[in-house]
Amino acid sequence: MGLRTVSYLNLFLVSCAFVSTSLAQECKQKRVVLLQNRVVTKTQADIFSSFRSRVSSDPCVALVDVDDYLEAGASPAQMQVEEGEQALALGQKQFLDGQISSACPILSKAVNALTMGYPYLVYPAPLVDALMLYGACSSMLSNKEDAKKAFSMAIRLNPAVDVKDYSVAGEALAVFEEVKKSKGRAKGVLEIVSTPDIAEVFVDNQRKGVAPLVGLEVEDGYHFVVVRKQGYMRAFSVASVSAGKTTKIEVSLSPARRKPLLDIALAKVSAGAPAGEISQDLKALFLADMALVVDFKDKDDKGVVSLLDLDMGVQIGKSEEVLLFDLDPYLKRVVETKTLPSQAGYKTTAKQTRFYERWWFWTTIGVVCASGALTLALLLPKETLPSKAPQEGKGAILIRF
Repeated sequence: MGLRTVSYLNLFLVSCAFVSTSLAQECKQKRVVLLQNRVVTKTQADIFSSFRSRVSSDPCVALVDVDDYLEAGASPAQMQVEEGEQALALGQKQFLDGQISSACPILSKAVNALTMGYPYLVYPAPLVDALMLYGACSSMLSNKEDAKKAFSMAIRLNPAVDVKDYSVAGEALAVFEEVKKSKGRAKGVLEIVSTPDIAEVFVDNQRKGVAPLVGLEVEDGYHFVVVRKQGYMRAFSVASVSAGKTTKIEVSLSPARRKPLLDIALAKVSAGAPAGEISQDLKALFLADMALVVDFKDKDDKGVVSLLDLDMGVQIGKSEEVLLFDLDPYLKRVVETKTLPSQAGYKTTAKQTRFYERWWFWTTIGVVCASGALTLALLLPKETLPSKAPQEGKGAILIRF
């Protein structure tokens, strides 16, 4: 057996080991809804936020967006996103065709709609594009103040944005550079109040604390403020902060469409109702596999976390230390419990694909056999062996050179 054949064989064995390790590390991702109950202090809100960050980083978890399910598409702001994207596409086409005068009003409409829908944008890129194009066309039409505002807002959302990716017109370049040079020179203060209070505050897509929030120092200019509280519609405002001054934002949160249904489920949590009843309510609301409920009994409580399997209707985990609760072992246990045959002799009808039937196995075999010096058959079952091979036992390992 030559060196080349040995090298191919080593490659094959290493590939098999790598694939086996990768498969062993796979997990079946679970849809998990994370809920808070009876949060009445900023400390409790911060505990819940820290726990949410840790849970969301688990690769086996697909965290359900609670606000989306509770709002049920009823937010007027959410409806603006599609309208804004359509206006952006039309305005961009006219801008690129050189129809600047007709493009600008359409791009202004796109900016307004996407700004209203900002809390519902997965990424801010569409709004950044609309702002940059509107800033460019406004510059070219000598509407300098509108252009400066648009460029300033775009830079706030994406500090790396470059006007040259949208226009090389001299007017646009000049205004953009003026705005760029003025950024970060002075500070102002933001004060944010919400009704009801104990709502999370996000400024420029970063969590800054819990309302009422005072004394938040930020750069002067425009800032995107989103206020969120479980069970309520998201509130949004663009804050214009002046150097050395305090800008106060007051928002009133409206109840989400499905908040009454959530209130019923959480009331059952507070009353210590059976896990089956709670699971049924939460499953209907969020269509999740599992629920994590962090319950605070009073203002001094640090919280108790309960893990519910919504399909089975049972509590499978509980901890008095929220921040020390480890979800991973429960995820693995649920996967094992639901994939292994039961002791009662239940037989699964799902076909288990054997490794030699997988595409990667035969791809590797093809690479190995390409040398013309090697023929392999590994761990093949009895019925698939060559006719002249010994038929004793359940299978064989054949390596023939």
